[in-house]
Amino acid sequence: MDWSRVNAALRRLGVATDAAEGHGVLCGLLCARGPSTEGAWLDLVRSEQTAGAVGSADAEAWEELSRLYRATLGQLRDEGFAFALLLPEDDQPLLLRAEAMTEWCQGFLYGFAAGGVEDTQTLPEEVREVVEDIVEISHASADGDEGEPGETAYAELIEYLRVGVILVFETLEAERAGAAADRVIH
Repeated sequence: MDWSRVNAALRRLGVATDAAEGHGVLCGLLCARGPSTEGAWLDLVRSEQTAGAVGSADAEAWEELSRLYRATLGQLRDEGFAFALLLPEDDQPLLLRAEAMTEWCQGFLYGFAAGGVEDTQTLPEEVREVVEDIVEISHASADGDEGEPGETAYAELIEYLRVGVILVFETLEAERAGAAADRVIH
């Protein structure tokens, strides 16, 4: 997954959302609803298109978003913890990457709510804690510290988000599987 390529696809489609926020929305939907969300996510992308977007029929751009969906789902299901947030590369300024991280978090929360999770109090405790932390991170502002302390803090937050989202996905996926099994038995 490449942030620049996904960002370019979104621009060609006339979508104001950037790749980080769009990926956050996708991850939130996947966590809330599971793997049946590609259509729902693409519908959300379509709803963000500006009126009269000239690129709305750009099949290559839509295919790029479908590849992002498949890659993200594959990463979340990977037992090797391969999941990564779609953010600007590390050679970009820290301020840009930190802003993209907060946008990713805002997107995740939007996707999570759009996926039907409106009351976090009904979630398992460890999932609720991660979601509450994502809320806090979504309100963070970068302080412009381009030095080593800023890089270290950024890397720690990214790792926390990465592992936290895997936990949320796996926990809620297991709950959905258990609920489905209960329906079959009864």
